[in-house]
Amino acid sequence: MTARQTTFKLLSMYKKGDIFTGHGLMRKVYIRTGKYLYPATALRYLRIYRKESGRRIVNIDKAKSVYQMVD
Repeated sequence: MTARQTTFKLLSMYKKGDIFTGHGLMRKVYIRTGKYLYPATALRYLRIYRKESGRRIVNIDKAKSVYQMVD
């Protein structure tokens, strides 16, 4: 499974109201795949996932890269 597919799978597992960080997402992808992602790449995948899935993910703390699943 690619890092992008793994990122999408992880994001699909989050439920409404769940809060996560970009770094935490990157770390989970690394643990599952053994492939290192730059934080910017993980967040780029997040934006693609948000667009393709239609789920609403909001940035609640830009400085700390904290996100919340709204839908």
